[in-house]
Amino acid sequence: MNRGDRVATMAWNTLRHMELYFAISSAGGVLHTVNLRLHPVDTIFIMNHAEDAFFFVDDALVPMVEAFPTSD
Repeated sequence: MNRGDRVATMAWNTLRHMELYFAISSAGGVLHTVNLRLHPVDTIFIMNHAEDAFFFVDDALVPMVEAFPTSD
């Protein structure tokens, strides 16, 4: 990760997510919390617009992410 990289997180409010808050900012990254209640198309648009370099997702939310639309 380079300084200033945007890092998206999609997670519930857990200790693991709180650790990401500190780890990402301590490493010089910019935390981008993704609203998991948005429509998948809107979520993809926002993440692309933000130019997120990394994406952390909670295990419980993987099925939601797998249903995201992909472009060819």
